[in-house]
Amino acid sequence: LLLLACQEQADHALQQGWQHLRRSRVFAHDTFEPGLVVVTFAVCLTGFYALDRAVSAGCGWLATWRVEPANLDMTPWAFEGASRLKQELFWYLGPLVAFDWLYPRRQLPLEAPSASRLLLEVVACLAIYDALFFCCHLACHRVPWLYRHLHSKHHRYSATRACETIVLTFWEQALDVACSVV
Repeated sequence: LLLLACQEQADHALQQGWQHLRRSRVFAHDTFEPGLVVVTFAVCLTGFYALDRAVSAGCGWLATWRVEPANLDMTPWAFEGASRLKQELFWYLGPLVAFDWLYPRRQLPLEAPSASRLLLEVVACLAIYDALFFCCHLACHRVPWLYRHLHSKHHRYSATRACETIVLTFWEQALDVACSVV
């Protein structure tokens, strides 16, 4: 609603940002998108870990969402964390770099889309990604071979923690990236 009320200002700001990105050497670099994804992934992983710590400690209103006993032992996760983080980042970055190599990025058009069109496209892409990911995840649970050979690593811990959502095999990471690229 706010976007509709300020459509002209939003379009103008978007066009200015668009022109800045077109001139940016960092944005034009081939590794910008995979690099941005890795940085975002690391920030999210840190957020998951902080959320797990806060929920397990029963911090304030977060105690409502606790599904595990108070003061859940985070030692196993912290102990494995550094090596697992490197592995997960490599497994996530590898397919991204492959897709970037197979499908080189195109040059941005001269004119930016309207802010409302950009918002619609982002929402549509998120919905499509979520639907594809849901179907793939459901298949990993319903097809015994996929669960055994692809997905069971994701469920190896008995404690329910946010940080375990990213414990995936290489092929699951590749599938996740494929859902993102589509």
